[in-house]
Amino acid sequence: MAFMLNIQRFMRNHIGALVTATAGTAAVVGALVVLPPGSAAPMSTSASPPSTTAPAPPSSVAAPAGKHTGAKGGAKAKGAKTGGKAADPARVAWAHQYGVSRTTMAVLAPAGDASADQQAAATDLLNKTEAATAPYADLAAAKAAGYDLQADLANHAKNKGPKLANEMAKIDAGAPVTPATMPMLHVGNKTLQADGKVLDPSAPETLMYGYQGQGSWMLMGVMYKANEAFPSAPPDPGGPITRWHYHDKKGPGAGLMMHVFFVQGGDLAHAYAADMKS
Repeated sequence: MAFMLNIQRFMRNHIGALVTATAGTAAVVGALVVLPPGSAAPMSTSASPPSTTAPAPPSSVAAPAGKHTGAKGGAKAKGAKTGGKAADPARVAWAHQYGVSRTTMAVLAPAGDASADQQAAATDLLNKTEAATAPYADLAAAKAAGYDLQADLANHAKNKGPKLANEMAKIDAGAPVTPATMPMLHVGNKTLQADGKVLDPSAPETLMYGYQGQGSWMLMGVMYKANEAFPSAPPDPGGPITRWHYHDKKGPGAGLMMHVFFVQGGDLAHAYAADMKS
């Protein structure tokens, strides 16, 4: 009996002191919040008891198990390859109707499939484009016209890693400059990408330069864009030669484009090739 009385006295003295010392403070035990007598209830905008369910993640789709969603290595949201915007279904249909996927198209333009009039039109476009852009072989003149190679070069190095720098270093060290080894840089003109013109030799949206070594770049051709033709059919004066293509890896319907390389001898198959390295 004496032992039990001692236990009760201990409980009254120590537990009572503990409650008094923690008055107004919530003690967290595991996942439950225990409030001392007289403490205010948790903030709530309704009479319903607070939910014990953890808040949902910002995305409405839960991240797959085993993948992290941080700044590094996170699961990419839909549309991430198109600058964070999901592809417009109407533009996807338009690109697929009037263009061909870069992953499936023949590298060389099928010049032999074109009529004599189409071959003449493709030759005319090639000659006019080369003549109109000849001043941009001078990088200062190109910059003044809105094609800033150095700015694009810095942006490329920042966003796409050291691959281009490594290729340039090999050329600087004496590696032969060939179509297969020449580093290429696409230099865009933001103003001309929104000027309402499509396939205008005097206003190509992008210039293409090949690195020659020791800081020297050669104007190799242009890349036309047809985005401003949407939703109409873009011009294709050379028929099967002047092909428009799109890149699936950049997002379906991200845009239609056409390469025109300044080749010697009027070789239309290579002038309108998908890749200079053909």
